[in-house]
Amino acid sequence: MTAKNRLLASTLVALSGLACGVAQAQDNVVNITGATLFQNFFISPASTNDFLDVDGDGISGLAGNGPDQLCTGSIPSGSFFNVNYRAVGSGNGVTETFRWSQTFQTTLTAPGALAASGNALSAAYFNRSQYSVNGVLNNLANAANPGSSPMTTQTVAPFGGLYSAPGIASGGGVRIDLGITDVPASFAVRFGNASAANFNKTPGSNGYGQNPAFGRNRDGSASTQTSLLTPISNTNAAVAPLYNLNLFAPPALPDANTVFDTPVAISPIAVITNLGTGMRQIKKSELRHLNVTGRLPSGENLMFVTRDAGSGTRNGFCNSIGHDPSWGAGENIGVQNTAQINFITGPDFLPSFKGGTGQLESTVLNSRLGIGYSGAERATSGSAPGSYISGGRLEFLAVQNDLTGGTVYARPSIDNLLNNGPNGFNISGVQTFISVGDPRNQNEIGGTPGNTNPRMRNPAAAAYLNNITRSIEAFVTVPGGGETVFTPAEYLADRFILVGGAEFIQNPTNPTQLIPNPALNQTLKNYLLTNSTLGTAAYTTFGTVTLNGQTPARQVGFVYTDGVANGANFIDQAGNVVNYNVNLPTSRNRISGDFDGNALRNVADTREMLLAFRQRSGGAAWNAPNGTGDIAGAPGTSAIIEILGDFNCDGNFDRHDVRYFADGLAIATAAINSNPANVGRLDRKAGFTAVDTQWASITGGNNNFFGTVLATGAIYAAGDSRGDVANSTGRATPGFQPIGAEGPSTGTNGVPVAQRNRIDAFDIDYVYKQFKTNPRVTDGALNWSNESEAVGGDLSCDITSDLIIDQADVNELVQGILKTTLGDANLDGGTTCADRALINASIATPPAVKSWANGDLNGDGQINQADLDICNSWLRCSPADIAYDDGNVINGNLAGVNGGVNEGDYNAFFAADGFFFQSGLGTGAIGLSCDIAFDDGNALPPFGTAGGVNNGVNEGDYNLFFNNLFLPCNCL
Repeated sequence: MTAKNRLLASTLVALSGLACGVAQAQDNVVNITGATLFQNFFISPASTNDFLDVDGDGISGLAGNGPDQLCTGSIPSGSFFNVNYRAVGSGNGVTETFRWSQTFQTTLTAPGALAASGNALSAAYFNRSQYSVNGVLNNLANAANPGSSPMTTQTVAPFGGLYSAPGIASGGGVRIDLGITDVPASFAVRFGNASAANFNKTPGSNGYGQNPAFGRNRDGSASTQTSLLTPISNTNAAVAPLYNLNLFAPPALPDANTVFDTPVAISPIAVITNLGTGMRQIKKSELRHLNVTGRLPSGENLMFVTRDAGSGTRNGFCNSIGHDPSWGAGENIGVQNTAQINFITGPDFLPSFKGGTGQLESTVLNSRLGIGYSGAERATSGSAPGSYISGGRLEFLAVQNDLTGGTVYARPSIDNLLNNGPNGFNISGVQTFISVGDPRNQNEIGGTPGNTNPRMRNPAAAAYLNNITRSIEAFVTVPGGGETVFTPAEYLADRFILVGGAEFIQNPTNPTQLIPNPALNQTLKNYLLTNSTLGTAAYTTFGTVTLNGQTPARQVGFVYTDGVANGANFIDQAGNVVNYNVNLPTSRNRISGDFDGNALRNVADTREMLLAFRQRSGGAAWNAPNGTGDIAGAPGTSAIIEILGDFNCDGNFDRHDVRYFADGLAIATAAINSNPANVGRLDRKAGFTAVDTQWASITGGNNNFFGTVLATGAIYAAGDSRGDVANSTGRATPGFQPIGAEGPSTGTNGVPVAQRNRIDAFDIDYVYKQFKTNPRVTDGALNWSNESEAVGGDLSCDITSDLIIDQADVNELVQGILKTTLGDANLDGGTTCADRALINASIATPPAVKSWANGDLNGDGQINQADLDICNSWLRCSPADIAYDDGNVINGNLAGVNGGVNEGDYNAFFAADGFFFQSGLGTGAIGLSCDIAFDDGNALPPFGTAGGVNNGVNEGDYNLFFNNLFLPCNCL
């Protein structure tokens, strides 16, 4: 026995017969499930180097030519441990632990069975050899065993390991011994009632982890993906084995169903970015908006990539920024996924619910607008998609902790991680093993004398865990001492943060609150500052490898808009082949959306973007500008259209990307805006207007790029397409991409061609839905800067471009774009007796769905007298009925009295600002009170048919007025 073990002798007791049997066995299987963030630890030989002389051979620590290894890489190992690590995500690992820690899974079809392949099994390793890669099994896996595990365990004493060749069931079963999660167990389970759910719930509070929402598919339909956290009990045997567990919470006494936490290290969670975003820093408040809406507070629509709700990385990230992790769905698109086709661009790309850390990193790499989160230590360690900074693929965003007074943007360097107050870096989780039973029971190897808490069911698993934690204790006592060389603790100290090294820790019941670390060890902190791999330049400085990043990858087998056969590669403007996932050859493609080549992405890129679109539509080749500003000298010939413009990650650059740009990337400039107050933030009105006006300039007259049709038949004006936000299916994908204009074109609920690119009552209803029937809005306006109101809202409905959705947006949509009145239920161009009849019919026989089209004019979900009053305030019974009885022009005044065509209309027509004044305004009079006819005297809608020539107020209007002045109005 080494000196190290002599020092620990006081903590060991004589082992019972069962414990002695385990100590001498050579086929002990330890099943671990959970965190993908800790993957590098489990595949490192250091994780199973012997510190406690676990195998009883009298050798531990450094011996002979190296450390005493308890688990060789073969299957079976032929050594003390056989370690099965299932990288399913922390929360999913908690679920598997809860279900299968007290019961063996012996059949493949058991309710709640362990994931055996596919999206739920991101990766899996047995004795450090990988047998599942992105959910795909290889020849090491045994699909005949539960969870495709290469080995199983006897279900009766002595619980030895069983091995059969792949494809032949080994017998016995699989029982989960340890869960590994990036957060404490209390963070990973849901509490209380679903009715109390909210995005800002904290661990243990009523409603925490209870978000009832489902994800959406790319076409806007509901997916089957939920974001609920794990329950602490299960009473339905049809779903999974029955269990009723409790969390260890002194002074309450533990029992056989108590779950114990064993924390081992702090895992820094970095905010990672594709270099195409053009960002280097971000505030926590901005991260919060991205996390629950998919957009920044400025309205900019980036691609926020998230893990599934069972991820501990997602959990630690969300809790560190003050979010209930069940709400952190970002774009909220798809279902849990691990397949390659879901993280490369193409028809199957999905930004959300990634089943593993590697899949998230790959998705951010392949989305040029991508931002996400991952383990900081992976930036310079592991094979691709790990080593994401040293490999030149991604970068960190420095984070300002503005939520609690921080003023500094901090990168996850070792200095900022240890000095982790408000101006440090404090997005993290505590890497925690969970077990049913206490691994430190006095009868376990490495147990604590006097600890009589209930034991774990597998003593070998307790020994495995104690070998890790006892080495940590020794390391903390003498950081870098000889007896801990090559131990699990040394590995953790180099790549993670041992708990005693940080100045602050998170309050376990309110994680954004930082409290002084009671276990702070200055000697340990000094060691970590000097020796951690998190102190290299990659962690302290942006762009140490590249400022440009890499090319994304596309799903092959398709011909994209660049016409490359089989979608095998990109092609630049000089005709050069550019392969996938290689370093960008020049900086010309550095910033996604930077078509004009000045290293910025804003509304000023519109013209060059449309010139590139013209090329992809069969027109003249785009002469891409050379780089200026931060990319000065970059040749325009190296521009790659699909890398610059594939915003929605379908592999193409087409009209959907142009709409994405106008709807979510058109950041206003001093020169191009609809309101000077919008400079530096999203301006949808300026974006859609720029698309139309620039397209008209390029094509010589077509100012309707999207081919938008107005239901009223009114003449389209540049920018009107901003009002096309919904369709007859009601499907949308807020925060992901604006599909409302066209909706799904195929399938049972596809949108008919005639209803696509059409602004009508569906759009009005959808805008009203944002603030009238939205339970989060109580003041009549959805303010995008108010996170509570923005959750679940769709900023595409901001028609006025003030980042507020309210009645003003409905008014601009109805009056400004559709060019009708707020009483025009049937959208025939004005409010007439037909609209009143429609509303009365709906009051008499209420329709199942209340909408603008059947009379819900105020958007409150009801059709009643209030809607009839609105209709009456706008109602005209003939072309000559332009005023209330008092001569004031009809304008929606609820107090106005209109008895039909009478003296009031005559007086209004010949008022000082009436016919003769308006006739001098030319086309500027279109839409004014006396503009009632086409030039030929035929009535404008709603009393006539659209399609005539109207140059304003003239003889046609005069004649029509007098022709109708003395005709009766039968409905008034």
